[in-house]
Amino acid sequence: MPNPLDTLASDPQAAAERPAASPSVVGVQVAGVVDGAPAVGAAGVADAESGEPMTPDTRFRIGSYRSRNSSRPTW
Repeated sequence: MPNPLDTLASDPQAAAERPAASPSVVGVQVAGVVDGAPAVGAAGVADAESGEPMTPDTRFRIGSYRSRNSSRPTW
């Protein structure tokens, strides 16, 4: 069975397009290093409302999502 990371490294655009084809995925950006150089692929849209396309230069806000079921310390 081929290593999925080999596909990512050899063709990040194809690696981005596969999950972006799913109706539940809005946009995908994939990045890796190929032969010592950065390689980026992007597919779908960055903004579902405006339809702005996802590009390799699309910037993301840093954030986090915490499930209601995640463990929390109790004092």
